[in-house]
Amino acid sequence: MTEVTGSANQPNGSSSPQESGPQDRAELQPLRPWKEMLSRRKRDSRKPIVLLPDSTEGIRIIDTASDLGEALGRADNLFVKGKAASQLVTQGGKHSLEPVRDVRLRSLAEEHASLHRYTKDREGNVTLTPALLTSDMAKAIMEAPQFQGGFREIVLLSPCPVLVVRPNGNLDTVVQYDPESRVMAFGQAPEIVPSSEARETFLELLADYRFATDADRSRAAASLLAPALVHGGIIERFGGRPPMFLWEANASQAGKGYGFRLTTTVYNHEPATISLRPRMGGVGSIAEDFGHCLIRGYALVSFDNLRGKFDSQFLESFLTESLFVARVPYSPPVSIETRRVVLFGTSNEAELTYDLANRVLCIRILKQPIGYSFRRFDEGDLIAHVRANRGRYLGAIFSLVKAWWDARQPRTDEARHDFRPACQVLDWIVQNLLGLPPLLDGYEEVRQRMTNPSLTWLRKLALAVEKQRRRGKWLKSSELVGICEQTGLEIPGTDRMRAMSDEKFEANACQMIGRRLKLCFGDSDTVTVDRVQVTRIEEDEIRQGHGIRTTKSYKFDPLDPAAVPVTVPDADTPEEGPVATVAGGPFDFNEPEY
Repeated sequence: MTEVTGSANQPNGSSSPQESGPQDRAELQPLRPWKEMLSRRKRDSRKPIVLLPDSTEGIRIIDTASDLGEALGRADNLFVKGKAASQLVTQGGKHSLEPVRDVRLRSLAEEHASLHRYTKDREGNVTLTPALLTSDMAKAIMEAPQFQGGFREIVLLSPCPVLVVRPNGNLDTVVQYDPESRVMAFGQAPEIVPSSEARETFLELLADYRFATDADRSRAAASLLAPALVHGGIIERFGGRPPMFLWEANASQAGKGYGFRLTTTVYNHEPATISLRPRMGGVGSIAEDFGHCLIRGYALVSFDNLRGKFDSQFLESFLTESLFVARVPYSPPVSIETRRVVLFGTSNEAELTYDLANRVLCIRILKQPIGYSFRRFDEGDLIAHVRANRGRYLGAIFSLVKAWWDARQPRTDEARHDFRPACQVLDWIVQNLLGLPPLLDGYEEVRQRMTNPSLTWLRKLALAVEKQRRRGKWLKSSELVGICEQTGLEIPGTDRMRAMSDEKFEANACQMIGRRLKLCFGDSDTVTVDRVQVTRIEEDEIRQGHGIRTTKSYKFDPLDPAAVPVTVPDADTPEEGPVATVAGGPFDFNEPEY
């Protein structure tokens, strides 16, 4: 590259100031030599020239930040997300956002701009020479607000088309970067079909599931519809946000994780699955994994295998506030618009806090009997079939959403959930377009059970009784202790009694079971938990040499006999273990995991 040289006071390389008159000097004084050289260099370079800061010539950091941001903003893969610069990365056909760190900015600046510095030799000649961006300067530039002024803003990265609302009130399908909605989407717009055809196609997705109630089927349908209503900000227009969809199973391998994978397959998203860890915050924690998923642009995230008491303040905050600050090591914090992300969870036995339960919509499923014949397709299982026919199923969902929109966005009066706008919209769609029962029928009982430790344990006991094929039979506390031992169910309060003799342990365990069940029954002799009615009776038992003693017996009866599996897994069926932590970990299923 040809050098441009001249005197500090000779922008045109002409006569010296001594040879110029006062009028000439007055004309030359305001001119900045580097500006003229910069203009000349730009004519000879295909990359925009960016001058690095120089206090002697009045080139400020914010000037460089503005120029460099404008140069980088011309690239088709650089955006600003949540006040942080991000780069769109495509690998193996999958798209994600990577935060731009100061180290990466140095190479990006060289790739998209021609960096120069104004220098002066001993004789006072001005030279515009190539320069490198130092790490400290890169950090300073990234901190300047002017740096992001030239970037396009992005709030959602979607690997499939997205429905958005235009200013004229019409629904539109985004299939590329859309500056109006700030959505970057990929793929081809699916075909819109009549709502009757869309209903039939949509319900195929849930045909092989066994739900605890028909209302659970409605909630499963809502979880499949939610991303189409959320990602483009449709629900947000009504002041709403999506609840967290929690798939809860009565046994391992019942299909709760498959439900999340089915949703991500329909929308062509990478499954971002986060496994439970002991620590809730800090390095290597759930919060860090969650922040990593959000910063990379994942809009469907699942927390897998929630067990025991799950108390997460950061999750409650995410499901409450409009903005959530995601943090990962060595990267700037990123503000995430929470109303564009749909959260999922899976569990067999989670106990939630009251605040979190009010933000969750639980979908209860039952394991199919052993020997149940799942549907098979030419492509393999349901996931493979949906992947091969994604346009058909996505078109069915978009058709249902557009049918609701064309009906002037009606809502029901449903008020049994804290997230009313979203639930009212989903409730209308599942009832009027899918022909399913109301979304929240019987849901108050489910919410009370999830937040009550005694009822949560009673549900586990009911499942253990079912495993041992003892439903419908009167059972004493000692028999319940045996069932707990055989199925591995921990009896609350007995963890310190293992050193006792068997006889003393059984006596104390019986007392603990009696106390726990008393909390469940209260003043009543019946209690219902997840469609199982537990009945308590008291009997006088004559014990030789010990007189008469009052004992209690319990019976577990399903309210819906059809919900009882024909066969059940053996008591030693292993539980599911944690899955891969972040973003599409390996799955090894030989058969569909329903």
